[in-house]
Amino acid sequence: SAKGQAYAFHYATKENEWNLLLDDVEGTMLNRTMAGGFTGVYLAMYASSNGLKTKNYADFAWFDYLGEDK
Repeated sequence: SAKGQAYAFHYATKENEWNLLLDDVEGTMLNRTMAGGFTGVYLAMYASSNGLKTKNYADFAWFDYLGEDK
């Protein structure tokens, strides 16, 4: 979620049981002026093995986005 330039990240392993991952993440470096022409923020799920080889995988069964436009 975002409020102005502050972002919060949540995740859930069960539907409607959200856990806060990070809160009040500074997002001003993503704006067009600071990034020299950046055109917007992409919101998506992402999984990583932090550069290590792995046989694990991420399997996303659902992804909900609820826009809160004014």
